[in-house]
Amino acid sequence: MTNQSYLALCTTYFGIKRQDRAITQFGFKRYSQALGSVHSALEEPMFSSSFDLLEAVMVMSLIEFLISDGENGWIKHARGLERLFELRGPEAMASLPCLMILEKTRPSLIFAGLVLRKPTIMSKTGWKRDPWCLHSERIDSLKLLFDIVADCPELLVLRDELSSCPDEETKINVAQHLSGDLDRVIASLDAWGQRFASDPSHTPDEVPASRTAPLIEDEYGTLSPAWSTAFRYQSLYHANAMAMYNAAIILALGFSDSINVNLGPPFEHRIRHERMSAAALFICRSVDYHQQETWGEQGSFALLFPLRMAYDGLSEREPAVGAWLQSVMHDISAGRQGLWRSAKSLLNIGRQSSVKQGSSNATSQRW
Repeated sequence: MTNQSYLALCTTYFGIKRQDRAITQFGFKRYSQALGSVHSALEEPMFSSSFDLLEAVMVMSLIEFLISDGENGWIKHARGLERLFELRGPEAMASLPCLMILEKTRPSLIFAGLVLRKPTIMSKTGWKRDPWCLHSERIDSLKLLFDIVADCPELLVLRDELSSCPDEETKINVAQHLSGDLDRVIASLDAWGQRFASDPSHTPDEVPASRTAPLIEDEYGTLSPAWSTAFRYQSLYHANAMAMYNAAIILALGFSDSINVNLGPPFEHRIRHERMSAAALFICRSVDYHQQETWGEQGSFALLFPLRMAYDGLSEREPAVGAWLQSVMHDISAGRQGLWRSAKSLLNIGRQSSVKQGSSNATSQRW
């Protein structure tokens, strides 16, 4: 199954990259055949827990990011893979090959939970600890960051359940408890950021931006570039860590704002939005580095979630930056910068529901 999946991925990628319709269609055919093999394996108990199946589903999820205009494909694969992980249990993922699959796919499992507004097993203590019990040397900053982000889908579920509270007093009590949980998530993110920044090598250099930055208006009505310099990192790993950290900050503060908008004083609302804007601009200034040719498709892939969160964090306050972010996502989807068609759909996830719920908390309702 894994060989079939890899052949489908390679053929499809080559066809899309070369803009060769015949090769691309052949890749789709191989993908369909591989998908059939996976479905057959799922019906056989002796194969449903195999490593081959795990790896095949991981590759298929990647294919969906590559070829799909919508989010349903990669989400279905992510949820299916999570179910396979759950059947095996966290201890069974401790071997190095299994751990490497978990490390590669854990972000997409968390993102799928956010989109679907459903909890993920990745938030459980056992899944944050046991798979690394034999390979503690693989516990790094990004792993610890995703340990924090993994708690967000369940908090989002609880936030959405506020509307079903039987009375206003109960709703306020539940909201206050949930607000405390979110404060702890934000505190954990802040502590992570401080630890990461304590190493001078993690601080990016500032270089002239190669992309033309959008113009924004200051308090005096003067137009100027939203930023004049971009960030250059020690490695793509450092760039990914900082982009994901700032995306997580926007996510958590957006959740907090949707709960506290009627509970806290106005200055807290303003501070949250200022932090969200600063985090979004940080992500924007990382785009140049992520899209260097050196990184191939890796850089653009790592930007997908941060770009969406940057859009949520800043597009309403600075429409010009929002339009710029849309153009970046369109370039990624069209293959001009990266080659991930799924980027086309990411800005639309949750937007209809957020409009229905009103503009006061629209940003945080999008995920």
